[in-house]
Amino acid sequence: MRLARPQIALACFVIGALLVLLVEAAIARIVGVPLMLTGILLGVAAIATPEFLAGDREPKPDRDMS
Repeated sequence: MRLARPQIALACFVIGALLVLLVEAAIARIVGVPLMLTGILLGVAAIATPEFLAGDREPKPDRDMS
């Protein structure tokens, strides 16, 4: 089973945030901050797809002048 991009983005961000906030070692910040940034970038890429954005458009109203 293949994970969707939003799920991977959320996992990266949560793991990175937990590393940065809960672990006091410097290596945790070195690994955690790039994980958080990766999560943000993957999240942006996941919502910037044409399929996702197509659902955001409103249908054009009919201009029936009868």
